[in-house]
Amino acid sequence: MRDGRGHFEDRYGEEFFAHLHSRWQESTEIFNASQTELSRLTTAAIAESLDLSGVKTFADIGGGRGFTLAELLEANPHLHGTLVDLPAAVAHPDPRLRPGGALAARSSVVAGDCLREIPVEADVYQIARLVVDVSGQRQSWVTRRDLDREHRTIAYRQLENAPMIEFMGGEWRALPLDENRTQLVITHDFAARPTDAVPSREEANRLLRAAVDRNSHADLDAVRKEAERRAQSVGAPA
Repeated sequence: MRDGRGHFEDRYGEEFFAHLHSRWQESTEIFNASQTELSRLTTAAIAESLDLSGVKTFADIGGGRGFTLAELLEANPHLHGTLVDLPAAVAHPDPRLRPGGALAARSSVVAGDCLREIPVEADVYQIARLVVDVSGQRQSWVTRRDLDREHRTIAYRQLENAPMIEFMGGEWRALPLDENRTQLVITHDFAARPTDAVPSREEANRLLRAAVDRNSHADLDAVRKEAERRAQSVGAPA
C-alpha cells in the first residue's frame, strides 16, 4: 500500500469486474459461487452485530446472490430488503428471494453497478464485501451505512475490516448554506494495525491517514461532479 492506486485497470484497460464479466464468463460464475460460500462463513457474525430493530428498509449493495440478505430478512421479520449487484450476480439469486420464494414478499432484486450509481433508497445500506486493488494488493471489507434524512447525515462503519485497519467509521453530513448551496463534511474515526507487509504500527497509521485523506478528497470531488451534473440536467444553478 504505497500510493493507494489500483493497477488492474492500468494493466488490462478496464475495471476488474467489467473485465471478469466480459472476458471470463466461467470465472464469473466461479467468483459468484465463491462469494456465496464466503457469505455463509461470515453472515452469522454480521447478523449478530447488526441491530435492525428500528430499521424498515435495508439495501445489500454488491450482495452477490443475496445469501446474507436472505439470512437477515429471516432474522428480522419486520424488515424489507433490496439486493443490488451486477446483472450476472443477481441473475440467479438465493431461492428465498426469487418470485414465489419464502421471502419474495419482503425483498426486491435489482441489477446495477454500485460503482456508478446506487439505484435504490433504504434506511440502511450494507456495502457487502468490497474488494479493492490497493497497489497490487487485494483488500476486502464490509461496510454498513445508516441514512438519516431528517438530519442529513450518513453514518458508516466497517463491520469486517481490511487487514491493516483496527477500526474504521465516520459520518457524511450535508449542511445547507443557502437555497442553492450545500456544504458536505466528512469525518473519520479510525486506527491502523500492523501487518506482515507493514509491521510498524506508526507506519501503518501514516499510510492509513494518507489513504483516508486522499480518498476523502476523491469522494468529495465525485459527489460535487455528480451534483453539478444533476443540477445541469434539470436546469438548476450548479
